[in-house]
Formats: sequence, C-alpha cells, structure tokens
Amino acid sequence: MLLAYSHRCAYCGIPGDLTVDHVIPISRGGRHAIGNLVPACLTCNLTKNVMFLVEWRLRKRRRGVGNALAPIAARRTADPWLGSPGLDHGESLSA
Repeated sequence: MLLAYSHRCAYCGIPGDLTVDHVIPISRGGRHAIGNLVPACLTCNLTKNVMFLVEWRLRKRRRGVGNALAPIAARRTADPWLGSPGLDHGESLSA
C-alpha cells in the first residue's frame, strides 16, 4: 500500500509519518479490506475522522473558500467607500 502511494499521504501527498485510514469508515459500513485502506498523514486522518471522502473534501473546500474570502469581507466592513454590492446587512461572504 505504501509503495502504491510512494510513501505519501493519499489525500494531501505529504511524505512522512503515515497512519492507515479507512476510505469508507468502519462506523459507516466500511471494511478492513486492502481496497478500503490508504496511507494518510495524521492531520488528514484526524480531520477526515468518520466522514466519507466526498463529505470531507466538501468541508475542506468550504473552509478554504471561507478563509480566502475573509480578508475581502473584513475590508468591505472596514471601508465604507467600498460598500457591499449584492450583500444585505448581516450576510457573510464566508458562509
């Protein structure tokens, strides 16, 4: 399994200390089978936890977009000349 992934995390590609992750979590019907196991760094393994791969990636993407837009939202709030086109009061860019 490690050779197939060149001793890198199957999710982020970082080399180093790896754990074994169940792609489909055991608690959600996954099996202890080689086809359901991948090497994963501790960070990816812990953040994926009991989520399906699709759920985890969507969550990461949402957090990444939210973080990327945070400076934009802060600037719009701080600079009254920029305004907030398309946003009602109380709406957030980082939803």
